[in-house]
Amino acid sequence: VPGTALVLNLHSPTYCQTVYGGNDPKQIARRFSELDPSAPASLMKRWNRERLSTNIPRKLEKLQDLPQQLARFIAVASEQLPEQG
Repeated sequence: VPGTALVLNLHSPTYCQTVYGGNDPKQIARRFSELDPSAPASLMKRWNRERLSTNIPRKLEKLQDLPQQLARFIAVASEQLPEQG
């Protein structure tokens, strides 16, 4: 059950103090009420975009000579790009 870890953490005074500012049920309820319900979905979308922007497309992963092609690209780019000083 996904919420099990959350419920079990409520038994830890250190966890409750760190996350909720105490273990008083009213304090915990107040902190939950302050949460933006769309925040987790937004965060996941951002993480997925970041992950996708750093992954090599599968089509390129399958190329046996990808390192050689990249090396040629880097060599040409380094010759044509002005030096950054």
